[in-house]
Amino acid sequence: MTSSKQFRQLGLNGKTVFLKKNAVHVAHRRFGSFDVHLYHCKEFYAEVWVRCLSGHLCWIEVAEEKMVEENYLGTLDINEALGL
Repeated sequence: MTSSKQFRQLGLNGKTVFLKKNAVHVAHRRFGSFDVHLYHCKEFYAEVWVRCLSGHLCWIEVAEEKMVEENYLGTLDINEALGL
């Protein structure tokens, strides 16, 4: 399973397992009371939303490419993304 459509159909636990096995962490940002982590899979990006204070995983969603460009382009560390 690699399509964003299939990923969207998974529950929170399924998305978590999928990202751990198949995705690379590429960026992080803070939005309000959330730490938002961006992961890249072969065909799409996903955001993991975690409460800052409690560390509680709230949701995981597919991130549209336009939103990724707007929110992360200036903060991406290409060396980190490539594991250098």
